[in-house]
Amino acid sequence: MLDVRRATRSLAVVIALAPVGVAAAPGAGTIEDPIRVDAFPYIVAGDTTGAASNVIDSYACAPTLPQTGPEIVYAFELDAPAKVTAWIEGDTATVDIDVHLLTGLQVVDAEAVECAFRADRIAEADMPAGTHYVVVDTYAGPEQAGPFVLHLHAIGDAWFEMPIGEGVVWRARRFADLSGPQVVHEIVADPSVPGVSMEVVQPPSCQTLATMAGAAEPQPVAAVNSSFFASGCASVSLMKADGTLLSTNAANRAAFGLASDGTPMAAVVASGANWPEAHHAQGGAGLLMSAGTVHQGSEHWAAEGLAAGFQGPHPRTWVGHDPDGLLRFGTVDGRRLNAAGMSLDTLATFVASDHVGTHEAVNLDGGGSTTMWVPAASPSGVANYPSDAGMLELADHGGSRGLGGALFIHANPYNFPPRFQTEPPTSVQAGTTYLYQPHAIDLDVDDTITFVLAQGPADMSIDPQTGRTTWDTSVESPPAVEVAIVARDQRGAETSQAWTLTVIGGMGPSNDSDGDDEPTTEPGVTVDEETTAATGCESAGCEPAGDASQPGGCSCRSSSPASLWVFLVVFAGVRRRRR
Repeated sequence: MLDVRRATRSLAVVIALAPVGVAAAPGAGTIEDPIRVDAFPYIVAGDTTGAASNVIDSYACAPTLPQTGPEIVYAFELDAPAKVTAWIEGDTATVDIDVHLLTGLQVVDAEAVECAFRADRIAEADMPAGTHYVVVDTYAGPEQAGPFVLHLHAIGDAWFEMPIGEGVVWRARRFADLSGPQVVHEIVADPSVPGVSMEVVQPPSCQTLATMAGAAEPQPVAAVNSSFFASGCASVSLMKADGTLLSTNAANRAAFGLASDGTPMAAVVASGANWPEAHHAQGGAGLLMSAGTVHQGSEHWAAEGLAAGFQGPHPRTWVGHDPDGLLRFGTVDGRRLNAAGMSLDTLATFVASDHVGTHEAVNLDGGGSTTMWVPAASPSGVANYPSDAGMLELADHGGSRGLGGALFIHANPYNFPPRFQTEPPTSVQAGTTYLYQPHAIDLDVDDTITFVLAQGPADMSIDPQTGRTTWDTSVESPPAVEVAIVARDQRGAETSQAWTLTVIGGMGPSNDSDGDDEPTTEPGVTVDEETTAATGCESAGCEPAGDASQPGGCSCRSSSPASLWVFLVVFAGVRRRRR
């Protein structure tokens, strides 16, 4: 279970993804040497102009479409079956690039024969465990090549988790329960983090959630549908914003609210009542939990006037809070063969379980209204699959309907730390020059990465722009030295990579001796010999939150989380969506 409070403050949460393999370079982007995706989520900028590969001219899943321009090939590995989403930004009046998901790289007569799905902007497919591929290809010749941004994530039985705001995390999972297959999305927000807030929104007319959220100023980092509504999308649920009553419950129904001091609460609020204890409030239908007690059974639901048909399995939207005060907003898909939906009893059990862990929760408007909006999830921002689209999960996440209300989640932007894509050589022959050319990416693709030598021999050097690290060794070099480099973006987020370098034939004093070969350490950066994390808590004016040598050991944004192998250090914010 994700510890969101720790995650959003110390950036010490990890997302596990089996690596394709970390090599000396991340890959050339060709069929022979794909770019290796190290972890999900994966966001990277690229350009098909002059790309090294121009082997694939068509794909078996759309054989008549000419993909005759250059392509870039990415490889990723799933350790369990998952729904994979690959979507791109970049199509313009002069650039036409498409995205393809492949289960293999067999090409026959210039056609990729193992195509799972392709589309102009977003490709999705249910894929088994194993190695798979994303190909960003240029449509109808090299003259339409150009830059793009690729977004890649996978949602399976284990929770997929991604920061979407400072103090806010998007979670998603596909699993099966006694009702059948389920598709669940959740937003977890820590209101104690500066900038995190919930906004109750009543649109002036019927609008989809994507329209409401996309046009809002400031734009939220996430949103869910909320109110039940009548003809013309007029709310029939209690709605209060900043103490102002916008609408009232049409019947005695459940509602979720925040007091003026931010204290969350849930209760049944009478028809027409103001609920003065709540400064912000959103009404629903079905009090799932109150004061830690799970509510179930037809008698409980009938007390709110909820008919038997309403109590059964449907798409659902809920809001609540956990015992720590974290706000939780969720959706459950339904009315499809691969998404059974949940009854009120099942939803109450689910939100009370360790999977969610709410203390109080309210069922909001569901059915065809159930929608979650997260800019990182898809080109439209719709994360789930609204049931009005029918029995199929549309790759474009279409099917949203006009709504009578929404809950917006606001937060300050999140700054992703850089991620190393390479591993250093760990040995060198005495008398030769040691060379390591690191490669790092930043999911904030516009960020600039610079490199710093945090620890190493006094005569080791690093190029701050490229990270190229060199050291002229000799037999006087110590037999082993500790080395650490830091990749840092211009906004202060950083990640370190540390290793022991063996000098074969070196006979000099070691780093920790009193000899002349003293290690160099970047001022203000401490490297613990037992970890791969460099931290700068004291130099940054921050207080250690526990062991400052561990990932997330600083309670400030300049801490240095480790990002080696399959661990992606994340959670506290959002990458602003490009338009």
